[in-house]
Amino acid sequence: ELSNPKMLEMISRRPELPLNLGTGGSTIQEIHRAVRYLNNFNFNKIYLAHGLQNFPTDIYNINFYKMKELMKTFDYEFIYCDHTDYRSDVHQYIDYVALGIGIKIFEKHYILKNNKKLIDNESSLSADNLEKYVKNLQGVAKSLSSSKSIGLSEKKYRQFQKKSTILKNPLKKGEKITLEAVSFKRDVGNK
Repeated sequence: ELSNPKMLEMISRRPELPLNLGTGGSTIQEIHRAVRYLNNFNFNKIYLAHGLQNFPTDIYNINFYKMKELMKTFDYEFIYCDHTDYRSDVHQYIDYVALGIGIKIFEKHYILKNNKKLIDNESSLSADNLEKYVKNLQGVAKSLSSSKSIGLSEKKYRQFQKKSTILKNPLKKGEKITLEAVSFKRDVGNK
């Protein structure tokens, strides 16, 4: 609906509220136009929500490349609106990919009990599935640490994996160190 001027006008009356602006099916020019219009009203927080709702969305139509391009183009936080089939073997991995490209907010539909007669049933998670989904997503998110320093796990790995450069034999005075004169060995005494 970001191309609907009446809707944008009504939204512009409440700039103090956070706004999730759906971008699925929109061109970059349409998104630019809507964002420019809304920025005239000093919105506190605009999120760009991207996803397709095709009841369910086939994983081959998600287009993470477009999401990455949108994320480079627009300086806003993004929401990934996942409408893939919850029964698919790969539906949860799709959200892990989204995490990997920098998505931190996810839209996921919740349903008390899956029922084929209800709209969005295919992409909605029941309570049990939602709990497992959140737990797994949080676990994967922990692997995306932004730390550039060596952590405890890396220090443990480093102790047994890193090798030291040592001389094979004592050097004589004035003798140059060559590659042939050294060896690379693990420091087994430093556990």
